[in-house]
Amino acid sequence: MPATGTLPRLAGSPLKSVRRRLDVRRSMLGWLVPLLAFIAFARPALAQDTGYIQVQCEPGLQIFLDGILKGVSNRDQEGLIIEDVPVGARVVKAVKPGFTPQEQRITVGKGEVVVVRIAALRPRPVVEQGGDEQGTSIQLKVGSVLIKSLPVECTVTLDRASGGGWDPIGRVDKTKPEARVSKLEIGTYRVTASRANGTLSKTFDLIESDEVTVFFNFVGKSVEVSSAAAVRAEEARRAEEALRAEEARRAEEARRANEAFVSAGGLIDHGSGVSMRLVEIKPGRFMMGSPASEAGRRNGVSETQHSVTISKAFWLGQTEVTQAQWQAVMGSNPSHFKGNPDHPVEQVSWNDAQEFCRRLSQKTGMTFRLPTEAEWEYACRAGTATAYSFGNDAGRLGEYAWFDDNSGGSTKPVATRKPNAWGLYDMHGNVWEWCSDWYGDYPSGVATDPQGPRSGSGRVLRGGSWGYGSRFCRAASRRGVPDNRYGSVGFRVARTP
Repeated sequence: MPATGTLPRLAGSPLKSVRRRLDVRRSMLGWLVPLLAFIAFARPALAQDTGYIQVQCEPGLQIFLDGILKGVSNRDQEGLIIEDVPVGARVVKAVKPGFTPQEQRITVGKGEVVVVRIAALRPRPVVEQGGDEQGTSIQLKVGSVLIKSLPVECTVTLDRASGGGWDPIGRVDKTKPEARVSKLEIGTYRVTASRANGTLSKTFDLIESDEVTVFFNFVGKSVEVSSAAAVRAEEARRAEEALRAEEARRAEEARRANEAFVSAGGLIDHGSGVSMRLVEIKPGRFMMGSPASEAGRRNGVSETQHSVTISKAFWLGQTEVTQAQWQAVMGSNPSHFKGNPDHPVEQVSWNDAQEFCRRLSQKTGMTFRLPTEAEWEYACRAGTATAYSFGNDAGRLGEYAWFDDNSGGSTKPVATRKPNAWGLYDMHGNVWEWCSDWYGDYPSGVATDPQGPRSGSGRVLRGGSWGYGSRFCRAASRRGVPDNRYGSVGFRVARTP
């Protein structure tokens, strides 16, 4: 707002203040001394009918007085000093290309100095009508306003709230169905549309990256405002509700599937006479690995004993996945030892086994996976701490396992040897079984639900197979191999309720 008084930081009368500034300019610009001396001499006579304006603003603005360019603001004058201003009502305007001009109306009295303070100019918004752009494009992280009206033609003005009042932003004669004002700073705005038959106005808040649509209905004498951000928020809310509903539906399906699974004693019916049974394994603690004195323990293989806690119950396949079960889920049989569908599937990689689990999960509505190495050994031991689930006597292994002493050089039908104490078959021998872990050294201390190393060069195999000796069939025996397909490697599935 304009203010009257002396120039800042200058004492004395307005005329003396201006003379002092002229003295500074006289010392800097020697060739103007005669001219400035004449002006200083003549000024007392002029001062009776004129005044002065001190425009305080940033440098580089074009300053107009009553439409006439008076100069460009500079640092030396902290804006621009306008001298010999006729008394009466005057209009001061600050202009900068690409920015919204500022205009102030003032009254200059005889011999007065009027101080006009110009705030920093705002970048000029871009106005488009049907693809025609008006104004200067300024990159801002702001929003926009889309103006529609019925009838189409009207005059639109836009103001922005500032310091208890309104700063004019712009005006456009709307001649097309839509006019978009973009790159507006966030804040509170008032948009007004005028026609010969009346004026309609609306105030709204603009937030970052939003587009507010204002529809002026001169027929119904109404104004409607909608926000793109509000629309997006509503769409996001509905999408979130749909997602939660879908998650709830899937959770309910999983609950029902689990109830049916448990009531059936862990049985999964694949149809056509093919089924798969899992055994529930209760949580507990055990010593994983083997003592250094255990017979058959191999040098250079990490079997360091350490305490492990399995904190949650899980289900584990009663047998290794058979060729019939693989065929029912995957539609193929990659095995080398074909001929009996009850033989364990082999020639499947770690990733092949993961894909089987994914498809089985999709088919049943439950989540299946490979067991962790810790889960596998915990289930294999079935509460024992001996080399085998039945004790330390390797001479009895043939009762529980198919291995190189009795297999005849091939796999055998599953569940044709004795199970361990928890009802699991072929935990020793027949085929090696993939676990989910990378192979690596065991931790030195206690562990709870260990998942193995974060990375490695090979995946864990457990249990021994038809082509390996008794030492490889021990509960603690382990190998790490690349993810390939082998005729002695299969797997069994696990699931967590």
